[in-house]
Amino acid sequence: MPPAEWVPGILEHAFVSTVMEIQKTADTVIIGGGIVGCAAAYYLAARGVRVLLLERGAIAAEASGANLGAVGASSGVPGATLAHTKKSLELLAHDADELGRPVEFVRAGLLLLAGSEAERAEVQEFAATRRQEGIEAHLLSADELRNLEPGLGPGMVEGAYVPGDGHINPFLLTYAYAAAARRRGAEIREGIEVLRCDVAGGRVTGVMTPAGRVDTRRVIVAAGAWSSTLLAALGVELPVRPGRGQMLVTEALPALTPRVLRTPAINLRQDARGHVLIGSSVEYAGYSREVTLPTLARFAQLAGEVMPALRDAKIIRTWAGLRPMTPDGLAIIDTVPGVEGLILATGHSRTGFSYAPVTAWLLEQMITGGQTALPLEPFRLGRFAAPTADHTVSGRA
Repeated sequence: MPPAEWVPGILEHAFVSTVMEIQKTADTVIIGGGIVGCAAAYYLAARGVRVLLLERGAIAAEASGANLGAVGASSGVPGATLAHTKKSLELLAHDADELGRPVEFVRAGLLLLAGSEAERAEVQEFAATRRQEGIEAHLLSADELRNLEPGLGPGMVEGAYVPGDGHINPFLLTYAYAAAARRRGAEIREGIEVLRCDVAGGRVTGVMTPAGRVDTRRVIVAAGAWSSTLLAALGVELPVRPGRGQMLVTEALPALTPRVLRTPAINLRQDARGHVLIGSSVEYAGYSREVTLPTLARFAQLAGEVMPALRDAKIIRTWAGLRPMTPDGLAIIDTVPGVEGLILATGHSRTGFSYAPVTAWLLEQMITGGQTALPLEPFRLGRFAAPTADHTVSGRA
């Protein structure tokens, strides 16, 4: 986790939890205090659902606190989920104004950069497919890129610019959703692990914790990379596994860019205090959070190629987070066949912040109305069982 001085308000964040105070019943138990779980608690509590969110560690302590904080409509998959990410960005813009806390939401755009002739085709396809579904995207020549971003390196030959995308402070947004959910009546408990989900007669009856059992008829599993382990005891095969993402952050620097800069190999953005966040990888190394010198050195070199002013910057922090990866990079938002009351909201892979508001919105509709305004088909669990399932969709952008 980044140091307290890097995240304003982190010392004020405190959802103090003691195992003796846990409530014994709830309409809905949410397992996991990351961005998806906290946003879901906020949306459901607004509809009068009595929510208990249980987080085994601390709010935003896992993948939600170990990422770049990029958000945007363009992160969806053409022909499948761009309508969802467009809606999610709309919801996020509304929520950022309503949550009652600063979340450092900056909509200065995304630049997908081509650093070679071979990468031009990817950039061009990215812009074309987004435009086809109503997302503003512009192809920029090398000269146009430097008019927009004078600090870019000479190797950047073309770019796709999405002016409506942006970035956010991932800690502050997750904390803000959690705090607002509590104001709406949700109970949030940190430091309480869900040991198992209890099922009887084909439906959820409760969850067991070290503090005792909580009776409930509905459980939302938003436990990120640990979701599959939790559900294995029920015989539920969940294709979610941890993907390690390494990152580094520089010292505070003069203003370099307000945008998210992305190439096929590296992502970076500058935060409100001048630090530049650089990353990130997806490595399948189990639950290891180790950072490795070759990977970080490569990131530093690539960042210097994108923006030469970074070449002499001091690195003040490195870390690795565990993303909940699925084979196709898309989340699983679905009920579980044969287990009434068990709902999945996990596997958001590398785009959890872009999808979190729409995920919470869909969960609210599933639970309070039974129908959703946008299709759930791209996120159904059953897509992985189909012989013809296409597991090749990139979760990067």
